[in-house]
Amino acid sequence: MSLRLGFHRRLLTFLLILSILIVGCKSGGGGNGNVTSGIDLSISMVHNGVFAPGQGATYTITVNNVGTAATSAVTTVTDTPPAGLLITEQAGGMDWNCTNAQGVVTCTDQNSIVSGASTKITLTVLVVAGFGTINNTATVSTAGDNNTANNSSTDSVVLNGCAGTASGNELILRGQYAILAQGFTGSGGPGALVASFTADGQGHITGEEDLNSSTAPQHLFIDSASSSYTVGPDNRACLQLAYSGGTTSAAVFRLALGGVSGGVASSGRVIEFDGALVSGILRLQDPTAFSTARLQPNYAFGADGLDSAGRHTSIAGTINIISQVIQYNLDEGGPSGAACVGTGLITSLSPTNGRGLLTLTPGCGSLDSAHEAIYVVNAQEFFFVQIDQFTGGLQFSGGSAIIGGRAVATGNSFSSSTLNGNYILHMTGQTGGAAHVSLGLLTFTPGGLNSGTVSGTLYGYSASGGATTTTVTSGTYTVDPASGRATFTGTGIGGLVAYLSMPTDGISAFSVGEPDDVLGALEFQPSQTYTTASVAGTYVVGTDDPGDKLVVVETGHLSLSSLRGTVDISAPGVIESDQTEAFFSLQINPDGTGSLGFQSQSVAITNGTKLFFIQETCSNFGCPAVINVLEK
Repeated sequence: MSLRLGFHRRLLTFLLILSILIVGCKSGGGGNGNVTSGIDLSISMVHNGVFAPGQGATYTITVNNVGTAATSAVTTVTDTPPAGLLITEQAGGMDWNCTNAQGVVTCTDQNSIVSGASTKITLTVLVVAGFGTINNTATVSTAGDNNTANNSSTDSVVLNGCAGTASGNELILRGQYAILAQGFTGSGGPGALVASFTADGQGHITGEEDLNSSTAPQHLFIDSASSSYTVGPDNRACLQLAYSGGTTSAAVFRLALGGVSGGVASSGRVIEFDGALVSGILRLQDPTAFSTARLQPNYAFGADGLDSAGRHTSIAGTINIISQVIQYNLDEGGPSGAACVGTGLITSLSPTNGRGLLTLTPGCGSLDSAHEAIYVVNAQEFFFVQIDQFTGGLQFSGGSAIIGGRAVATGNSFSSSTLNGNYILHMTGQTGGAAHVSLGLLTFTPGGLNSGTVSGTLYGYSASGGATTTTVTSGTYTVDPASGRATFTGTGIGGLVAYLSMPTDGISAFSVGEPDDVLGALEFQPSQTYTTASVAGTYVVGTDDPGDKLVVVETGHLSLSSLRGTVDISAPGVIESDQTEAFFSLQINPDGTGSLGFQSQSVAITNGTKLFFIQETCSNFGCPAVINVLEK
């Protein structure tokens, strides 16, 4: 084979030289046309396949020797795919030896490339970015090349953020919606966003967004001419957004829609699908609530994120819209400490999409204010994100963390009986800089006017420390009758602080603090006998906000009857769409606790309408410390 190839290359060289001599004689020897005397390598590159998030595609790189002489040294081709593409395979047949080091592909050919010969390399990529034009450039080099003008080639491709076209199911997503999403950007820094968008039921979308990251806060507008969405027959949707008004130009989100009534979805779970590890929730907005006069007088709130030192920051508290008084507890890499009292003022609430500004002056010796962009969901709930520059130290002491959260309506008179019965506690955050989650079932028993006892079991999982199970012993709780602030003592729960709310969207309280640096919520569990059969049905699947940049976030639908579903997944360096998720077991005990098996055993707790589970051992995605939520 090698002798035959060598003969063909020599023959091609002879024929090419002969043709050059003939042309030269005909033109009087005044030049050689487009052929370079000596070695002249050129390169070209074309793409093949569907360039959509989660899809595989290929590039074909062709190297030609268009000169008159064969190469006499090693030929090297280099390709550094831009952000948005991950190299998964490189192949060049018998001639090329290809390596991939940190995303840079280098291919070498030790053989001589004769004049007129060509050779090819195929690069297989995973598309992780989702919108706009992406340019990929490859270069070729060899010693003695007499013409370097043709040594590089750039291929341009328009990424299709949402694979496919409108399916006709877009009618399920129509009206005004708010999104709250948090996590980590493609560069690994913290990020949080809140947005309001209007979907027309036909794939067209417009709206407004506030995004904050370690780069800068941005107030963005969704360009209706370049943005679109699709909804599949299983009510999984894709948003392809183009922005104006900031440095971020585009984003892609995958959604699992739920709460369908009258043919319209009212809720859903969201992940960003362009390389970021961001997850969150979607809620249908009530435009009649876009006025401060329609807001409730009192709200409990909870928010979390990271500060500039990489410390996880959690805050929970209460705000009175009328008196403008706030009370809160802050946990930033340590114990939450005493409650602080300050002021909070909501201004500039838009009657169009419910966007407003919330200024918090926290107290506790600090005169600095924090600024939040809020988006009203309805009169009982709004989302918010911090829009100050990402600098400084502690949250309300001259610096700003990247935090996002939500506020839900609450009352103005509380007692120990406000917490009464069984509650699911789910919390996410960090321990020692690594993602940590806590999931527990707690029983509250009022014992007096403002105090009572608490018992139960907390299951924890840390990406660095593994799984733990803690029994709450000698647990007590005390409720402040004016603010609804509940404090806890006892083994396994001491240091926890919660602010009570009227149950809205399932939330009965926001909680911060020990036993870990986390933010979470208490959700009521009705007293009944639970069984594996009682949780049968199809659920929307989502991931609570991640604690670090090494986790896996997902969204989709899962049937707890068949233990199968279809999900979209985003993990470090991995984006996968339309994945089949199969569980091997489900066991629900009479108290609602149990297990859900997926590659490894998980702890699960249900209240009948939601099921929370944490995976307690490592999987093929690593050791993801996250809480996944299934909601009807």
